[in-house]
Amino acid sequence: MILYWFLYFCTGVLNGLAVPITNLPNATLPDGVISWITTTGGYLALAGHVMPATIAALVVVIGMVLVVENADGIFKVVKWIYTKIPGIS
Repeated sequence: MILYWFLYFCTGVLNGLAVPITNLPNATLPDGVISWITTTGGYLALAGHVMPATIAALVVVIGMVLVVENADGIFKVVKWIYTKIPGIS
């Protein structure tokens, strides 16, 4: 029951955040951007067929780097805030 209301609250917040985006008028991208996206998708699909493990490994490595860097940054910010509180350090 609590999980239901928690998820209901989360969906309400996400819907509230999406309202400005959903109220925008429909628009299309310029032709150059669309052709660039399709060309890039074709290259990525070809690379995925040629070396699927390599592409997945690169994505995992980039994700791990982002996680470690963000964790380090959060640790430094928390440590800085902790040292600024008088009487603790």
